[in-house]
Amino acid sequence: MAIEFLGGRSEPQAQDAVVAALGDRDPGVRRAALLALPAGHAAAISAVAQKLGSEEDWALRSSAAEALGRIAAGSSDAKATTALTGAATSDAYALVRESAARALSLVNPEKARAVLERLARSDEEPAVQRTARKLLSGEK
Repeated sequence: MAIEFLGGRSEPQAQDAVVAALGDRDPGVRRAALLALPAGHAAAISAVAQKLGSEEDWALRSSAAEALGRIAAGSSDAKATTALTGAATSDAYALVRESAARALSLVNPEKARAVLERLARSDEEPAVQRTARKLLSGEK
């Protein structure tokens, strides 16, 4: 697919095209763009943070959280941290909350601690509670 090819290119125009594909009406294109996004690209981080809060498809929200964890890892980016915190604590789907919790622990470990403690203590889904406890103990 063209998106995967563009995601492997270093030219700014190619990277911008991948970011633009996040807005495509085809969910398959949006999913491919999430997988192909370049790490550390500020516009990509911002776009994925916005997509995490607005995407209707729960599976794509989960993919958006995973993508943020990959492209913003270690950055403590404010937009990524805010979007991941919101998804981890209030998304209707447990798989999205779990993906967001994992990603938040990669992006901003310091801010993630309070969120993970809350999830471990009070998330309605036992799998999310277990994941939060594992992340708090240093497991991946």
